[in-house]
Amino acid sequence: MPDHDEPDAVAASRSLHGVVEVMEILQRQMADIVDQTEQAVFSLKVRIDDLAEATAPRDDLIGALYAELQFQDVTRQGLDGVGRGLDLLTSELRAVAGLLTGEGSRDDLVHEGRTANELAAGYVMNRQRTAHLGRAADADAAPPIELF
Repeated sequence: MPDHDEPDAVAASRSLHGVVEVMEILQRQMADIVDQTEQAVFSLKVRIDDLAEATAPRDDLIGALYAELQFQDVTRQGLDGVGRGLDLLTSELRAVAGLLTGEGSRDDLVHEGRTANELAAGYVMNRQRTAHLGRAADADAAPPIELF
């Protein structure tokens, strides 16, 4: 809960610190989504080229091609997570603006850290959790498609 003994400007500043933290997290997640999509498209191209050359049994190639096509769902899940983060930021920025204009109250503020925790609670992929923490994702450690 907000500390009602601190001035409104300090409360707003603390809340904006949390906004900046979430913006940095979302930036890392978007960079990861772009990298992951580029890798999936390249891999898909390789599978299509293999299929065109028919250098391997067709059933194996078609199965691999189908698995590679699943990248669009992984990308959608990642973008949904970023969208939820942007919604959280919008709410927090509106609360800060309301506090500073006298149209809101301190109780509307989330405060630093909590916004990022709310964002992390909605993750469905390990890649999101890894990007949240600012660590590079190990492409070999996680499966390309996560079942949950």
